[in-house]
Amino acid sequence: MEDADTRKGWSRGVTIALAVVIGGIAVYLWTGKDAQQSDESAGPLESITLGLAMQPSDALTMIAINQGYFAAQGLDVTVKQYPSGKRALVDGLFAGEVEIATTADMPAAIAALDGQDFRIIAQFSRSFLFRQPVAGEAAGDDHYSLMP
Repeated sequence: MEDADTRKGWSRGVTIALAVVIGGIAVYLWTGKDAQQSDESAGPLESITLGLAMQPSDALTMIAINQGYFAAQGLDVTVKQYPSGKRALVDGLFAGEVEIATTADMPAAIAALDGQDFRIIAQFSRSFLFRQPVAGEAAGDDHYSLMP
């Protein structure tokens, strides 16, 4: 049962990461753009390279690319695939291989604590359903435990 709970927690974390990335991309796409601007008047597309974590949580980003939503906003997106958001952040963004990356909250928080220079430009979703550690009387003993 704990494995199922662990997977649910991991899935929620991935969802948060996807939310951050898609929100960031949306902000990037629509910042400074005229809402009434048509594809014909947009001029040449601006090229960007996206470090994309190949995770189920990034499916909406993949769909947006395949449906042409980025191009409709004036962006020519080149995708560089990474096995995880951490790799997209560290091996992609921090290594200068990409200009924007999808990642989860923990890799971003750790990078910030390590003094990396980057900006979080958006959040896609969040959840308050994560487990929270409790200790002492609330846990029923003197040991730390996780309570749902």
